[in-house]
Amino acid sequence: MKILLVNEHIYGTVSNEETFWSVLPKYIDGCRAVALKDLHEGIEEKISSDRPDVVVFNSILGDVKVPEGVKKVVFLQDNFLAMKKLVPLSLRGRIKRVMLFGRSFYDDKVKLQTEAMGSANVIVANSLDVARWYGVEAGIIPIGVDANLFKPLGGREEIKRKHGVPLDGTIKIFVGSTHGVKGYGSLLNEIKNDKDSFYILVLKDKETVAPPFHNTKVFQRVPQRILAELYSCSDVFVGRSRVETEWLAPLEAMFCGVPVDVTPAGVFADWKPENKDPRAEAFAKGLDQETMIRRWRELFEEISH
Repeated sequence: MKILLVNEHIYGTVSNEETFWSVLPKYIDGCRAVALKDLHEGIEEKISSDRPDVVVFNSILGDVKVPEGVKKVVFLQDNFLAMKKLVPLSLRGRIKRVMLFGRSFYDDKVKLQTEAMGSANVIVANSLDVARWYGVEAGIIPIGVDANLFKPLGGREEIKRKHGVPLDGTIKIFVGSTHGVKGYGSLLNEIKNDKDSFYILVLKDKETVAPPFHNTKVFQRVPQRILAELYSCSDVFVGRSRVETEWLAPLEAMFCGVPVDVTPAGVFADWKPENKDPRAEAFAKGLDQETMIRRWRELFEEISH
C-alpha cells in the first residue's frame, strides 16, 4: 500500500524536532511524507502524479481533490472553534475582524477544516475533546511521545547546575509560548504570588521579554534533548492553557516522571492523572509513540480491505 502524508511542514519549526508527520514514514512500510513548502507543484498535482492508495493530510488544508480510488484520511489536530470562543482577541485581531466584516482568522480556518472533513473517507482526531468540539465521528489516535527521548534522567543536581537552576526548593516548569491561548498571563500572576517556587519557562517564541521576577529562568526554542533535561530536574509541570487539542508538553513531562498541574484542556479534558507514577500512567493511557504507530498501522490495514 502506498500512503502519502501531506502537511505544511514535516519537522517541527522550533528545533527541527520530530513530529507525527516525520515519524510515521520511518516505521510504516509504503508511507512517505511531503511538505507543501517543498513542492514545486500543487498538492493535487502531486497526489495525481504519485497516485497513492491513501493520502493523509491536515484538516486546515481544506477540500483536497484526489483521483478516483484514492482514499482521504483527514487529521484534525487544531481546535479553532474553541480558540474562537475561549481566547480573547488582541487589538490587532479586533481590527482585522472589523476589516473582514465580522469574520476572523478562526472562521477562515474552521471553514477549511469543515470542507476537508466533509469529503474525507476517514477522520482521525488527536483527542476526543477536539472531535467533540467539531461534532464529528472520528477515530481517536493521540500523537505519541517518544518514551526513549522523554524519560527520567539521573543526576538531577548536575542537570540543575548545568542549566543554572537552584539546587533547593520546588522547581516548576512551563513549556509553551506567551500567546493568550496558553494562559501565559495567568501563569505570570501565579509566579508573582508564589515566592517559594522557582519556575523554568521554556518558550517557543523567537523573542520575548523575560518576566520581572527573580524566581524564573527563561529558555527559548531549545532542542528536545535539552527539554528532556529540563523536565527531569523539575518537580511539577504547570500549564494554564485555555485551549489545546492534545497538549504534548505535559505528556512529555509525564514520560520524564514529572507530575502535572494543568487545566482541563486537550487529553486532560477527559482525563485527570493521579500523578502517583506519571510515566506509567501515560503508558497506560496509550500516549507513547509506539502505540500511535501501531494504531495508524491498524487503520491503514483496515482501509485497505
